[in-house]
Amino acid sequence: MQDKKRIFDHMTGEAMIFRNEHESPNGKWYTYATTVSKKRDDGTYVNKSKPVKFRKGVVLENKTRIDILDSFLTVREYEADGRTQTIEELVVLDFKVVDGGTDTAGFSALSMDDVPF
Repeated sequence: MQDKKRIFDHMTGEAMIFRNEHESPNGKWYTYATTVSKKRDDGTYVNKSKPVKFRKGVVLENKTRIDILDSFLTVREYEADGRTQTIEELVVLDFKVVDGGTDTAGFSALSMDDVPF
């Protein structure tokens, strides 16, 4: 049987990666996201944030621009308010850093209520 390629396999291109820092009694960890934008006819933009997952051990600064060499789109389920929620995630398998981003000093942390995913 031949392997089938799915429409969202092997996605490539440049993206800006935003980092959100979290802390708990077990330590510090990061979550990452990127945005997809579309310009409306009136000149304003509509933006949608998408979670991004990397291989274990990858740490990027906030606002790092990367060239994605290989990735795929998947879904993840989680429980919230007694209901199962589903979100799309971009899983990056291989990338190159184009621009190292900015230090997060001076930025305020977002609560999970502020994050759209």
